[in-house]
Amino acid sequence: MKRKQCQAHVAATNSQCSKPTLRGSRYCWWHQSKGLLLFSLFTGAILSLAISEGWQRIVPSEEKKGIEALRQDYSKSLKEPKFRLFLNGHEVFEKSTVGIPVTDDLVSLDFTLKNVGTLMAEHLKMSVKFPNEIPAIDMTGFWKEQKASFSTGDTISLLDDESFIIEAQGAFAPNDTFGCSSIIIHRRISSPESYPIHVKVAALKAETQYLPFNLLLIPGITKPFVAQTVTKSVQQEPSEVSAEAAAP
Repeated sequence: MKRKQCQAHVAATNSQCSKPTLRGSRYCWWHQSKGLLLFSLFTGAILSLAISEGWQRIVPSEEKKGIEALRQDYSKSLKEPKFRLFLNGHEVFEKSTVGIPVTDDLVSLDFTLKNVGTLMAEHLKMSVKFPNEIPAIDMTGFWKEQKASFSTGDTISLLDDESFIIEAQGAFAPNDTFGCSSIIIHRRISSPESYPIHVKVAALKAETQYLPFNLLLIPGITKPFVAQTVTKSVQQEPSEVSAEAAAP
């Protein structure tokens, strides 16, 4: 079926346009409304982009598959913030025994945390719980006392143990360290004494870590040491372990 002639008037020739009309219109392509034409082009481009994107999602190209595989491999390589605990310069492991020298009736405990994950650590909190048998604990700096408790069902009971918490300001990048204020124990002893210590470390997006260990106060030695009693969960470099673990 032959289309009708365009109804537009050509002023230059004082005649009617001789071109055929577009379907559903009285005018040819050249004499269509410019606004309608631009709208049609814009709508067509959007629809084409949407169809193309939808098709790529359904049937991704080899290049897109490769990029997605690389992205997933990178995401898997990232580790949440994770910490290693050091006491007086020596790494502390779960259920290990840490020997600390007693000099001049004083024991100084200096805890340090190192972020060994590959993500930033924020809102870092560390709490230390001491048994009441350790008298005269002096918490310096920013340590705050808190009530140690445990929960059984809907019941929360307070423990007699002394518990303290310190909160770090700012964020800690991978391999950054946070040094806690010193903890001073005023204790005169003539023979070794052992006490159970519980450390909890928490941070945003990090799994909470619990590190119970035995604190061994020993008169007569000059350097601290760490003696492990179980297999450590984090691989330790040989240079980081003190070999001076033996005797007073």
